[in-house]
Amino acid sequence: MMNLSATHAVSVNPTTGEVVSSLPWASEREVDAAIALAAAGYRQWRQTPLADRADALRRIGAALRARGEEVAQMITLEMGKPIAQARGEVAKSANLCDWYAEHGPAMLARKLPWWKITRR
Repeated sequence: MMNLSATHAVSVNPTTGEVVSSLPWASEREVDAAIALAAAGYRQWRQTPLADRADALRRIGAALRARGEEVAQMITLEMGKPIAQARGEVAKSANLCDWYAEHGPAMLARKLPWWKITRR
């Protein structure tokens, strides 16, 4: 749960009402810089070979599994979700990383027949 103030976004545990963390709002300049970095990263990522992207997803899945309990605890702390559900969410996310690492390259390698796509 987020409480908003003039200077900070404050994360509050919805179960206890305790402040979990607070982050200062970004300035317009900081937002613009973050957007520019994200756009540059996207352009670079698009050029990354599919096998490398799949490997990155596998590493993310492995990291989620390695730190699963820690991530689940954070989800519970910030969202008030029961710990069993949070653990399941982490496991599902790791499994999705694995699934897309395995099947994503074949899906992305297919070329759509753009000449058959029409607007309605």
